[in-house]
Amino acid sequence: MDKIYEFNHKSGLPVIFIPKPGFSERYAMFTTKFGSADSCLTNLNLSSVGKMDVPQGIAHFLEHKLFEQKDGDVMSEYAKMGVRPNAFTSSTQTSYLFSCTNNFEPALKLLLNYVQNPYFTPENVDKEKGIIGQEINMYLDNPDSVIYMNFLRGLYVNNPVRNDIAGSIESISAITPDILYLLYNTFYTPENMVLVIVGDEEPSEIRRIVEESMEEQWVNRNSTGYAPYNVTEPMGIFEKYTEHKAEVSTPSFMFGYKDNQHFDDPIYLAKKEIEVKILLEMLFGRCSDFYGSLYSEGIINESFYSFYELERGFAYTAFGGESRESSRVIERIQKRIHEAKHGNISETDFSRIKRGSYGSFIKGFNSVEGVCRLYTNAALADVSVFDYFSLYDKIDFNSVVKRIKLFDESKSAISVIKPENTD
Repeated sequence: MDKIYEFNHKSGLPVIFIPKPGFSERYAMFTTKFGSADSCLTNLNLSSVGKMDVPQGIAHFLEHKLFEQKDGDVMSEYAKMGVRPNAFTSSTQTSYLFSCTNNFEPALKLLLNYVQNPYFTPENVDKEKGIIGQEINMYLDNPDSVIYMNFLRGLYVNNPVRNDIAGSIESISAITPDILYLLYNTFYTPENMVLVIVGDEEPSEIRRIVEESMEEQWVNRNSTGYAPYNVTEPMGIFEKYTEHKAEVSTPSFMFGYKDNQHFDDPIYLAKKEIEVKILLEMLFGRCSDFYGSLYSEGIINESFYSFYELERGFAYTAFGGESRESSRVIERIQKRIHEAKHGNISETDFSRIKRGSYGSFIKGFNSVEGVCRLYTNAALADVSVFDYFSLYDKIDFNSVVKRIKLFDESKSAISVIKPENTD
């Protein structure tokens, strides 16, 4: 931890290198703060603030298109090297990555090269619409995807997180090379991105490879004049209950609470996220009385989960899983929260779970992928990984208990999937 190397390339790109001596695997991730929720732009050159909607799913579409270069397919090049590439788009970021044991230098150079060089034509954009259209149809047939999106659409009124990351067949039909280039040049800028590398390499070699790979066109980038437009989200929810019929053998549910408590302080948000996750484990984790009781009664199984999601522009708590009696499970969740608000919560459980949470955090440093993702997420949240060590010292029983206020029944929503032959 005392040998983390950070530097800014002259283009403004932050680079973080974490040496892992003795590890055979190398891992690199190149990330932009651009995700599916960035679906509106504002023109900074106009005197009045206005918004321009962009096609839903375009961040994911752009991710796909960067792998297709003028000289060939990036995946094929990586396959020749024996390197494992990947990429993903979330609501708030798009990441391009690879892991390898050999050919690290050419793999890193290829990563930096293809992300810097988009190649969009009417022909390859139209071809991609068919490919992504098939992916969208797969999501529509996936019960887990449907129940999750219905849940988010119930919680949120305007926030673009309520829209599918891949968009819809209709929305992607409006995507053109021109709008792809506009969004690329708006969001794929050095100061809006971060490169994180983990592995048994020399810091001087990392710097050399980056210097050789970052192209001059990235050093002096001209602004497009556009920036993300922050959509106003009301305090309340959109819809309390959503039900969907599908070809499933067992009904599933998702239930949760919208969190409207947003602050600009990154350290506060990082501490809050840890506290809420500890609270959820105390009340609903596998070792809790709640879980043991409902599991023994047969109204939940191993699929039951609870989690807290805090991202740029939104946050929520969710519970879910398979159950033939989802209404009973939700009632018991609400009852347990009510009891906790009135003092039925164990400080002994808190101490045990806090230690476990800290232990899991430390254990994550044994994985090159875990380290890479940890540093990437910290950079995107404008905090240092070192901050997390001091945050655990500042978290106490009372600070965790206060987070129960986030569970506001007036801001809760339910999404249910049932077999097609049920009433």
